[in-house]
Amino acid sequence: MGVGNITELTAADTTGVNDLLLAVCQSWALRAVLTTEVIPWARGAVREIDIARRLMYHAVAHKGAPQRPWTTGS
Repeated sequence: MGVGNITELTAADTTGVNDLLLAVCQSWALRAVLTTEVIPWARGAVREIDIARRLMYHAVAHKGAPQRPWTTGS
């Protein structure tokens, strides 16, 4: 599934958009996603997709709600 175009064309928070898209991909059992970092506000999209992929996989595997862990500066 190509999520790069949706992320780039949406003038919104890319982290939230990527989480939502990866939740859909996980529920449909899609094995591959395509994303890019062409537009300046989409920088870091590949890293965000990887984190969202791990988060959604863990949520489905443990039958719970996805929760991002709080990160500290150190």
